[in-house]
Amino acid sequence: MTGPFASALQPTLQPMESTRPIVNERLFAQGYVRLLCINAGVTLIELLVTIAVLSIILALGIPNLREFLVRSQVGSITADFSNDIYRARSEAINRNSCTTICMSANTANAINGGTPTCAAAGDNWQAGWIIFSNPTCSAVLDDPTQNNNQLISIRQGGNEQFTLTAASGVRRFVFDSRGLVTAGAQNFTLAYGPDAGISTQHFRSICISTAGRVNTKKNAGVGVCP
Repeated sequence: MTGPFASALQPTLQPMESTRPIVNERLFAQGYVRLLCINAGVTLIELLVTIAVLSIILALGIPNLREFLVRSQVGSITADFSNDIYRARSEAINRNSCTTICMSANTANAINGGTPTCAAAGDNWQAGWIIFSNPTCSAVLDDPTQNNNQLISIRQGGNEQFTLTAASGVRRFVFDSRGLVTAGAQNFTLAYGPDAGISTQHFRSICISTAGRVNTKKNAGVGVCP
């Protein structure tokens, strides 16, 4: 067809875009993903090196953790005992009457609704102890519910690897209304079983003066108490 409209009637032919670059990009992406999957694995050598490093870390860390736990328990026992000494003294002054603190081997009775009593044998206060009012200032009273006495505080038994003992073997002492220890000064030692000797860092000397003051010393025997 000729004429002015011939060019308008003829179809316009445009070159088709090639799909080859798209195919190449897809193939590249798939290959890259497979490469990542292959590299995500762990070789035997890498695994052995990791195990060796973890073993070294554990070997160095476990003794430090043990030392931290023992040191924490030493501090906790010392604080518990000292605080209860001061509490017994304070109760005696506030009540204007005697107060007794004694070792007790049956503090678990309180859990079942029973009454713990002062121990008649043994010397390790780690078995537990109790504080009770003692208006008659009796030095032999074992039951805190007798003679209108009142049970004030109970400390349950602790870790058996520790020993808390008095140099005199005393299992009780009484504070009078002035806050004084009626039986005189008392010297206690706190020791950790696996360690031997008073020079170990876990050994404590707990000195209780006649006035009821508590003084704690590290790495020292009972001879350091006045």
